[in-house]
Amino acid sequence: DRLLQNADRRLNDFLVQECEIQTMMWAYLLVTWFLGFVVAPHLLVRMWDVYVSEVDGFAELNVYVCVAMIIRFRDDLLSLNDMEEVMLKLQDIPQSKWNVEDVEKLLAESLVLRHSFREEE
Repeated sequence: DRLLQNADRRLNDFLVQECEIQTMMWAYLLVTWFLGFVVAPHLLVRMWDVYVSEVDGFAELNVYVCVAMIIRFRDDLLSLNDMEEVMLKLQDIPQSKWNVEDVEKLLAESLVLRHSFREEE
């Protein structure tokens, strides 16, 4: 909760206060999206390559990947009205629009978030 709040307070407040969506709810949907083989296999392999190359690997970096990903959909999410619309949107992320550059950018944003958040602690 604190990570998204620090990274994007408006989005966090919208999700938690206005839509009553807890972090674990949206994070679960995102994890099942990109690790549930919904993304193209070569993109999934690229993500796992970074996960296994990091010292703390999946356990730590995945949190930042989820936050970077939810921020990526910020404008779309903020235009919605309630929990149901947000959850449906997160379940319907089109995989066909994702390419290697998108995954590279997501991973880079995740690493920047991790570095920034560690600096605050």
